[in-house]
Amino acid sequence: MRPTAIRVDSLKTLISGIEQGVTADDLKANGVTDIQIVQPDGVMGSHHMVFTYQRCSFAVECDKNGTITNTNGANVITPPKSNVSSQSVLNGYVVSAVDNTPVSNVKVNIRSGKNTKSGAPLKSVDAPNGMFTAELDEGDYTVEAIADGFISEFYDAYIPSGGAQVNLTFVMSPKLKENQMRFVVEWSNTQYDLYIHVRGTSSDRKAVQYWEHAYSSTDYANSVGGFETGEQNGKRFTAATIMDSKGDYEFHVHGGEDQYQLQDIKNADVVVKVYKDNESAPTVINLPKNFHYNYWTVCSVHDGNIVLIDE
Repeated sequence: MRPTAIRVDSLKTLISGIEQGVTADDLKANGVTDIQIVQPDGVMGSHHMVFTYQRCSFAVECDKNGTITNTNGANVITPPKSNVSSQSVLNGYVVSAVDNTPVSNVKVNIRSGKNTKSGAPLKSVDAPNGMFTAELDEGDYTVEAIADGFISEFYDAYIPSGGAQVNLTFVMSPKLKENQMRFVVEWSNTQYDLYIHVRGTSSDRKAVQYWEHAYSSTDYANSVGGFETGEQNGKRFTAATIMDSKGDYEFHVHGGEDQYQLQDIKNADVVVKVYKDNESAPTVINLPKNFHYNYWTVCSVHDGNIVLIDE
């Protein structure tokens, strides 16, 4: 907490050149302004000089003529009022999961607490070009993003104190057509390169294999729509859309740019969101605890149903 006033043992520690016998005119020559000589009052029981120096307000004991007779005399110093807001600012960026472009005309609702998906919002703001700002006190919040043509999303956000600028990216998935399914991989440790691998058979029993970098792909152009990694404000994400969710597939995430230089992904802070055409919210899959491999078999899909594998 900032003090409302302070006292010092010697004014020499604060005002350069001040000595016993200094007058108001001497102080003016040293850049001191707004000097007044005040009769004894409730602030000080003797004559005192009131002035401004380095944005601080001083009340310093003096004689009736305005001469400081003792640099160790009584004094009261009031620091300047702080212009820093106790609130911090959330700068939000809303982008599409499939092409990393800003989402237009987003309605953003902010509620107090983690995973708070109902009730009156604390704040509501508009993001016409996918960008918004909100001043918030320190604490945990849930941010809801709503936009035409996209699946509504909820995100947890922690806001620190002290007037911080918090930049966060919120990824939204476009609505799906019938029998489509989309996998979105998000991670916040940008030192990692994560990629998607989908393999299986479509409902008409055609083989499907999709590597994000197309090391070995069969019929993926018609069966899987991929988007290579996007990055915004310290968040990275990638997506793949299965055009025929009625088949049988396995979905994997691997670390590293190729099959021969893989990274252990345990510290990537990764989450997978699975979207279905007939559901209003995604299935969220977190990396299993104590996971320490470079290849995560996330789930399988059988006739549109999700079955977790590496739990």
